[in-house]
Amino acid sequence: MDVLEDFLHHINGCLRTPAKVQPEKLALALSVNPAINPFVVRINNLGNLNYDQVALAIERRNWNNGDWSAFETVVKSYVRLCNQMNPWSRLESFDLFSTYLNDISVAFSNKTRGHLLAPLFRDIVETIVPMAKQLDMQMLIIELHRKLRLTYVAAIILKGFNHIRSLLGANDHIEARKKSIMLFLGGKLCLIYFIISNPLLCQNVFSNMNNANLHISAFPKNEQMFYRYYLAKFYMVKYQFVDAYQHLTWCLHNLPSNYVKDQKNTTIILRDLIPLGIILGKRPNLQSFQQRYYSLAAHTPLFFSLYAQLLGAIKSGSFQRLHAILNDSANFQFLKQNSLQIIVASKSFVLTLRNLVRLVWRLGGRVNRLNYDQIAQALEFSLGGLDIASVTSQMATSFPVSSNNLIVENCLVTLIDQNLLRGKVFPRLRVASLAKTDVFPAVDKINFLKFGNGAEGTMAYADKWME
Repeated sequence: MDVLEDFLHHINGCLRTPAKVQPEKLALALSVNPAINPFVVRINNLGNLNYDQVALAIERRNWNNGDWSAFETVVKSYVRLCNQMNPWSRLESFDLFSTYLNDISVAFSNKTRGHLLAPLFRDIVETIVPMAKQLDMQMLIIELHRKLRLTYVAAIILKGFNHIRSLLGANDHIEARKKSIMLFLGGKLCLIYFIISNPLLCQNVFSNMNNANLHISAFPKNEQMFYRYYLAKFYMVKYQFVDAYQHLTWCLHNLPSNYVKDQKNTTIILRDLIPLGIILGKRPNLQSFQQRYYSLAAHTPLFFSLYAQLLGAIKSGSFQRLHAILNDSANFQFLKQNSLQIIVASKSFVLTLRNLVRLVWRLGGRVNRLNYDQIAQALEFSLGGLDIASVTSQMATSFPVSSNNLIVENCLVTLIDQNLLRGKVFPRLRVASLAKTDVFPAVDKINFLKFGNGAEGTMAYADKWME
């Protein structure tokens, strides 16, 4: 029991340090990382302890005059975790870790002293989330894909998050200390919600953060980036592509200078950012991205080739090339696996159509009139023998383009309705009369004005606290 007495004496010393440094001292003393806390190994080597005696030894200390019993429970839970955990089996030890996390969450909710455990709460969440993720993946088939551990961990983290939210407005040092981990907890919740395939639960996190009277500059840059990446992913789920694009752009531009080339996080951001830029009408400079973010051509991700092909097909107005790219099995699997397949497939058609009609207009001398026959011939050439229904569900017909005026009319009306072509269709005359100027407005400007918050760079009202 000498080791246990040494440990309790160490905790006692931490509680007597100045209030300013006490949270960090407690986080170190109750850390489960054996590399920084030797008591983890020392307590584990004690053999089976009598926990009634452990509880009695802790109660005798009379910490905080006995009015923070939840902290005593945290210390008991820590001793049990260190003593009983199997260093060679995370699966056997997970219940001990999750109990420890829950006990910390309860103690953290104490209104007068809970703020002292803010760094410890953050550290244990950082430890247990990847552990739960790994174990859920290992047990995926046996547990019928339910991801029980992550779901349970999220429930505990949410309690802590909601507790902080309930305190906002007090404007004292207790609120400030607890508030310091709010963005971190929110980001971890969103990570878990995406892993368990329930991203719409993130709405609660974002709504609370938006109404918390915070400013994002008060938080560490890495936490800002983590949070804004998952906010962008959430916007993608909701088809708010402009907002998603702006947050991903911020993430890319705010990567640490020593953390840019050949980095996994950079690749993840580019994987989502480039296709969003394409469907919004941007023309990402892939060669520039490659030179800036990858030291060698061999390090460049394979999706760069896919996106280059996609850009080429859209720019040339070739439905045949677009169809081949999107239906290639490897491309399809990549896009589907990263939740991009529906987004890219549904938006690429209109962009390809716009560029095809623009090509007809330019080759025709940029006159202010287009006839149906010109568009029909261009469509047949672009399709290369494909049925138009195979490249878009918007026009499910098996009639040849040249014999169906409705297809041509539908194409032109689609472009005009989306402000991608300025003009008016005259079905009886089988022509489209075009505007005298700015016949094909810039696609990206149209998208930002129509689906965003004004000019590019303008944040959504709810996200103003992040400017």
